[in-house]
Amino acid sequence: MKKNILYFLALSIFVTSCTFENATPLPVGCNATIYYGTDILPIMNANCVSCHSAGGTGSGPGDYTLYSDIKAADMKIKNRIFDKNSPMPPAGSTPLTSDQLSKLNCWIGQGAPNN
Repeated sequence: MKKNILYFLALSIFVTSCTFENATPLPVGCNATIYYGTDILPIMNANCVSCHSAGGTGSGPGDYTLYSDIKAADMKIKNRIFDKNSPMPPAGSTPLTSDQLSKLNCWIGQGAPNN
């Protein structure tokens, strides 16, 4: 009888000590990790920093040569690049490709990590 009680107690402690993290689901189509340095930074350098940088020729807010400024504006960036009324990059600039849009969307969906 004592063995059964001890077994039940040990099993109870083991089961209640297990935890599960609730992972935030990624946007649809995001099945790979997107990396800031290899995936996002080149997009920013090619399409954004001419206006969004300390020495940029445009008047865009933020310095998108810096991870901290990009991270601080991640949801604003996402909203602007998918906004049909005032999209980024602005009219007259080369639009982002579907691959670039997908990478930005997935990276922001992953929490915009500096990985």
